[in-house]
Amino acid sequence: MSPKKTKSESPKRIDTTTESGPLGLSLGELMGHPVPPPAPGGKPEPSAVAPPPSFSRVVLQRTRAGRGGKWVTRVLTTPAPTATQLETLARDLRKALGTGAHVEEGVIVVQGDIAERIETWFRECGVTKIVR
Repeated sequence: MSPKKTKSESPKRIDTTTESGPLGLSLGELMGHPVPPPAPGGKPEPSAVAPPPSFSRVVLQRTRAGRGGKWVTRVLTTPAPTATQLETLARDLRKALGTGAHVEEGVIVVQGDIAERIETWFRECGVTKIVR
C-alpha cells in the first residue's frame, strides 16, 4: 500500500496565464513560423468588419412550395443587406431561435413556420415595421 501524499508533496501547478515560457507560445511559434505583431487595440481594422445592418422594414413569408411539404419562413429585408450581412443575420437567427437558417437567392430561409418568433426577435433588435 502506498503512503498518502500530503499537500507539500503534491506537484506544483504551472502558471499558464503569462506570456513567457513554452505554454505561452502559439503553435506557429513552436514550429518556427514567424508571427505577425498584434494589431493595436486588439481589434480588427474597421474596414474589415461590416457594420451591422439596420432595416426599415422586414417581410416574413411562410411557404412550403418546392420543399417536400415542409414549412419554411422567408425573411426579406429593406434595404437589402450585403451577402456577408445576410450570412451574419442568418447565423444570429440560427443561434437565437434554435432552428436552421440559410441564405437562398438574397433571402434568408428559416426552417419551420415560426414567423411569430422571428417577429419577436426582430422587434427586440429594434426593427419597428414588420409585415407578415
